[in-house]
Amino acid sequence: MSAQQPDFIDYYLLLGVSCDESIDKIKKAYRKVALKKHPDKNPDNPNAAHEFAILVEAKEILTNKVKRMKYDNDYKERKMKYEHRLEKKKKDEQRRSQMNKIRQQGINDLLQREKRAKEQQRAQ
Repeated sequence: MSAQQPDFIDYYLLLGVSCDESIDKIKKAYRKVALKKHPDKNPDNPNAAHEFAILVEAKEILTNKVKRMKYDNDYKERKMKYEHRLEKKKKDEQRRSQMNKIRQQGINDLLQREKRAKEQQRAQ
C-alpha cells in the first residue's frame, strides 16, 4: 500500500480470510498479519505505521458485528465499482498505448517521406 489510501480496501483480502469467516478466525488472522506488519518489525518501511493502522481498522470493523454487517452490505458494491475503475484504467492505458504507436508510426512515415524527397531533389 502507498502513503495515499486507495478508494477501496478489501479488509478480507488484507487479513487473508474469506468473507464468511468467524470472528475468532478473523482475530487469529489479524494476529498473524499484525506480527509481520507491525512498525517495530519494519523500521525500514516509512509506511509501516499507516499500513498497520489500516490493519487495525480492518480488525475493528470485521470483529464488530454491527460494523461488519454495514461493511458487508457495502462490500460487494464498493468492490464492483473499484474493479470497474481498474478495468477502465487498464482499457484507457491500452488505448493510449495504441494511439502512441499510431502517432509514432505516422512520424516515422513522414520522416521517411522527407528523406526520400530530399534524395530525389539531390538526384535531379
